[in-house]
Amino acid sequence: MLFLLCLVLALGSANPEVSSDNEIYPPLWEFVPESLDDFIVSEEKAVIDPWLYLDRLAMYKILLNVTAQFLDMKEPGNKKNVLWGLPLQNGWQCLTGMNYYLAVIPFLGAIDAGFFPRFNHSIVISPPVEFQSDFCYSIEECRSFSTELMDNWKSFFE
Repeated sequence: MLFLLCLVLALGSANPEVSSDNEIYPPLWEFVPESLDDFIVSEEKAVIDPWLYLDRLAMYKILLNVTAQFLDMKEPGNKKNVLWGLPLQNGWQCLTGMNYYLAVIPFLGAIDAGFFPRFNHSIVISPPVEFQSDFCYSIEECRSFSTELMDNWKSFFE
């Protein structure tokens, strides 16, 4: 079902009749949250489900927004931010299969580096229905999974 949705969106955006500035963005970019404040908070926790394409895409959009002020790319709209590779890859993966760690590890690295000091809630990364033990969901779990990878992303955001 998700594959069909992404295929329809990709084909629709290639149509010159539908063409707009949004065609350079991943499918559904304009519909995802732009900040952590846009997520639903329950019991003082913002729940992000990286198994949902829109939540994963939102993690990238938030990273782009919070890094824009630190990356002087001399281009309006933050268009030369090196992190654009992540959501563009995610859009491609919408058609071909998703990569969990490509979204979660950089996002947790940004959290670990203190990129969201004004967000007053903890963040919960939702596990999948099956194969929960195959993935990490917190800074601590992901650091035990791959210390070097987590440290590299944290350093990138510092």
